[in-house]
Amino acid sequence: MTKYLTIWKYQAVLLLRNRFLVAGLLFLLVAGLFGARYGKHFVSQQEEMIYAVDTLQQQKTAYAIKEIKRRDTATLSLEEQQRFDDVMKYYQSAVAGAKTVVYRPGPFTSLSIGQKDNFPFYHEVSNNFRGADIYSTTSTDIQNPVKLLAGNFDLSFVIIYLFPLFIIALGYNVLSGEKENSTFTLLRIQGDVKRVLRHKLAFQASVLILLSVVINLAAFAINGISFRQEAVQMSAWLLITVIYIVFWFSLVYFIASLNRSSTTNALVLGGLWIILLLLVPSVIHRNVSDSHEKELVQTMFNQRGDYSKAYDLEPAQLADSFSSLRHPYPLAAMKDTGDGARRFYEGLMRSEIQIRFNNSMGKMVVESQAKEYARTLRLNWLNPVFAVQNAFNQVAGSEINNYHQYLAAAEAYQAERRYYLNNIAIQAKPFTLSDFLKVPEFGFRQSVVNLAEALRLLLPVIVLTLLLIITASLRRVIK
Repeated sequence: MTKYLTIWKYQAVLLLRNRFLVAGLLFLLVAGLFGARYGKHFVSQQEEMIYAVDTLQQQKTAYAIKEIKRRDTATLSLEEQQRFDDVMKYYQSAVAGAKTVVYRPGPFTSLSIGQKDNFPFYHEVSNNFRGADIYSTTSTDIQNPVKLLAGNFDLSFVIIYLFPLFIIALGYNVLSGEKENSTFTLLRIQGDVKRVLRHKLAFQASVLILLSVVINLAAFAINGISFRQEAVQMSAWLLITVIYIVFWFSLVYFIASLNRSSTTNALVLGGLWIILLLLVPSVIHRNVSDSHEKELVQTMFNQRGDYSKAYDLEPAQLADSFSSLRHPYPLAAMKDTGDGARRFYEGLMRSEIQIRFNNSMGKMVVESQAKEYARTLRLNWLNPVFAVQNAFNQVAGSEINNYHQYLAAAEAYQAERRYYLNNIAIQAKPFTLSDFLKVPEFGFRQSVVNLAEALRLLLPVIVLTLLLIITASLRRVIK
């Protein structure tokens, strides 16, 4: 044990004497802190917009309450009462107006922005088809999942891109350097060379893991992430970081065990960095991407305005189309046969049919993105770095699937709100303040990634790490 403690002490002395490596450690620290600040700046920009949206929504709510009180039937004149009974009782719930739903950044979004910067993060959910399309965004260039690995200098970028470079610089000559400095024979005399090699790498890994913990804790503090509230996700984030660092050290261990020169090791490890972070993701995307499908979907979406509209349908066609829809909530029967009731009900049917059509067209683009991304994730066994980025984005709630979950929740909320308001109007009930306060609220929350889920996401990386360590351990390093 004393001999191996001596190895650790000697490695510490060598590290402190190496100005290049010390400067590299300081650079990683500064880069990590800068990444945390960059992410915070990005999130603060979104939060400023969200604050403006929330403020406008509060103003709309105050106006609606004022209008509801003004429309109190008890205060209406006989003429106003007659007009209300003829028409306005069907449209009075429209005072609730449009509602804006927001895809709010999570506590960890600033650490791994992912695709959060490429999609709209708020939508207006209206009670009619004007401006009520949840999926009214065009297909963007960011469909390419490789872009998840670059584009923002956030903390996940620093960990995924820069940490491996320093690991390579730290360990490429961990064994070959002993041979080139003519100290390898002395190591053979003193004991098990393979065990000495593992201790040297264990020391280097400990230094990098300690640095990563310092950087992560500082990033948590900079972004106001509380351990009391986010202990599970903080632990998951730290676990992902540690596993990724160990993966790269296992790669260094395997290459070192091949008994090649320091120059060869550096070139091979540098090449592996390029392959794993740039080449493999690009090749995988080229094979999972269906350009024909995307072009077809995008063309149909762009030409959606050429299709017939619900307001072009004749009354009989309108009634048939509306009755054939699958309604998620029951609607009361319209008993009034007057002109006001008929116009309202026809407008309701046209709105419902058009909203369904618009959302179904936009959803085609989303489904095309989701299929491509699912095919990419299935190849994580060949793409371990992407698996790590995906795990970071899962914790941050910033990957494309998180966005699709938000869109689905927004569409479901839009339907719930729409049916609630329409039901009151169909029954010709006065829309009271009590009814307004019972209008459904949007309550979307991202699922929390716990330690077990993080391990499941990183299973390809863990298995590959173990294979590299076992293979390197079984090789002979004495030549």
